[in-house]
Amino acid sequence: MSNKNNLTGEEKTIRIRKDLIKNVAIVFLSIMLLLTFFSNSIMNKSLPEVATEYLSSGSVAEAVRGQGIVTAEDPYSVVLSESRTVKSVAVSPGDIVEKDQVIMYLEDKDSAELEEAKKALDELVYNYTVGALSGDMSDAAYKNATNGNIKSMDTYEAEIEDARCKVKAAQDNVDSIARQMAYLDEGTAPSNKQAELDKVKDELTQAEAKATSLQSEVDSLKAVVEAGKSDQNAIESVKLKLANTKAAYNEELQKVKGCIEGDWNVTDGDGNPYVADDWNKKLELLKARNADKYSSLDTIDKFLAMIIDISDNSIKDADALNDVAAILSIDLKDLTEKYNAYNDAKSEYESLKGKDDQYAKAQKDLKSKEGELNRAKNTVSELQTKVNNLSYEMTNDTVSQNNLLKDLSKSKADADLALQKAKDYQTQLLLDISKTLDLANQNSIIRDQQKKIEELQGKAIGATVVAPVAGTIISVNKTAGETTTPEEAVATIQVEGKGMTLSFSISNEQAKKISMNSEVTIQNNWYYEDAKAVLSKIIPDPENPGKQKKLIFNITGSLSNGESLSLSVGERSRDYDYVVPNSAVREDKNGKFILIIEEKATPFGNRYKARRLDVEVLAKDDNKTAVGIDGSYWGYVITTSNKPVESGMQVRLAEN
Repeated sequence: MSNKNNLTGEEKTIRIRKDLIKNVAIVFLSIMLLLTFFSNSIMNKSLPEVATEYLSSGSVAEAVRGQGIVTAEDPYSVVLSESRTVKSVAVSPGDIVEKDQVIMYLEDKDSAELEEAKKALDELVYNYTVGALSGDMSDAAYKNATNGNIKSMDTYEAEIEDARCKVKAAQDNVDSIARQMAYLDEGTAPSNKQAELDKVKDELTQAEAKATSLQSEVDSLKAVVEAGKSDQNAIESVKLKLANTKAAYNEELQKVKGCIEGDWNVTDGDGNPYVADDWNKKLELLKARNADKYSSLDTIDKFLAMIIDISDNSIKDADALNDVAAILSIDLKDLTEKYNAYNDAKSEYESLKGKDDQYAKAQKDLKSKEGELNRAKNTVSELQTKVNNLSYEMTNDTVSQNNLLKDLSKSKADADLALQKAKDYQTQLLLDISKTLDLANQNSIIRDQQKKIEELQGKAIGATVVAPVAGTIISVNKTAGETTTPEEAVATIQVEGKGMTLSFSISNEQAKKISMNSEVTIQNNWYYEDAKAVLSKIIPDPENPGKQKKLIFNITGSLSNGESLSLSVGERSRDYDYVVPNSAVREDKNGKFILIIEEKATPFGNRYKARRLDVEVLAKDDNKTAVGIDGSYWGYVITTSNKPVESGMQVRLAEN
């Protein structure tokens, strides 16, 4: 090589150009490398960052987990029937008690209900005594009221009507005498009154005869009513007998109808079993007995209508029924006996029904006749007054007006006295009836109150409350100084030997993973070492029956009512070839899949792409999912990303 100093001018120029081109190329390549590096870094920062986990084998347990409160099964509530004050409490929640062990001491005095009932009885007796001794009632009415001899309302109404009629008759008599006296005071006198008097006397005789006849009819009807009362018990007994025999007959008839409508097990001519399981075959068997009789039958309903009268359940064709009975080997003895008993009871009721109707009619006729009798008595009283008036008027012909007025004055005084007595009797009668009914009602209330006191005394407890059963105290609801309320639970006992239960709800999808034989594990068993749980029921959740199921467990061990347990229900863990985190499994319209990482080396470093891999979900628990893959794959799977990722996209791996 020649020395630089020996170069010519042209050679130096060429050399300088080469060095310049070389330097420019070096600078250009350096700039390009720098630009490529920074562009890669910028692009990497814009790519989705993904977290990955190596796809490997593992175990998955398809279990359902839940938490619930332990509840005593059928706890016993200690209830008092009266209000008492608590003196002291002898037990606490969690204590184990024996039967009849004292759990609470009470103040030794009557209950508030018993004291109030006694006070109310004293007040009722006082009011009854004041009313009875008021002196307003007659002696007879007082005696009847205190002895409980109370008449019917119809009798009281008749007595009131009779008293009213007597007052009216007495008033009419007073008015009549007053008119006569006024007439005589005017200085005139009747002339010919004999014909009118005779006519009125005839009317009076007819009216008295009618009243006597009506009285006889009333007495007869009263006798019929009294006699009819004794027949009512017999009628009620026959009605009950009729209902029982009818029910027995219908029950037996239904059995026969059931045999007819069911399959007929018969044998053919050679004695071989043969089952006629449709109507045509049954009909052939009947026509074989009597083709003419059964020729028109083509349905079972027609046949039943031919032998049984639906309107009254009676047998229409006994021969046809006997034909069926012979084929079916049915013994109709019970049916016949029960049908005859039913008919006998019906006949017996029909015979007594007339007496029942006669009794009701007699009651109605008696009330009507009593009204007619009262009206007839009024008519007699009015006609008698007319006779008296006419007689007085006629005396004017033979006696002086002064003497007649004197007699009339005396008659008027007697009539006024009779009227006053009638009014007094009416007033006293109304008072007696009112007071009698009032005292009778008070007497009934007093008896009811006495019965209430006896019941309260019978239910009264001593000075202690004892455990009715052996077990563990769940709760004590009263403290010293508090007062109990009737029918309120003062304590609750978990009965010895009775188990405990726990329940929680799960979705219908979770319920598909378990069965009644599923194993149950208590997750916080380290705290309850001897506790065990067994799945006893899987039922629709009452609060959401369409979407959830309720799991009910039997719990045993050293647990108390109200404690919380966490349970796991389902299969034991199983090993699978491919297990991924739950977050790695994705789903679209084409099914379930995972995104795996494809790695490619480049001059500027490794590049990573996401690729779809279709999978089948084999099992799943709270954290992991076992998947099946077509073929085999061992690599990384995307679990999470900071941006949406699709198959084919370039991604960058999270640093950790």
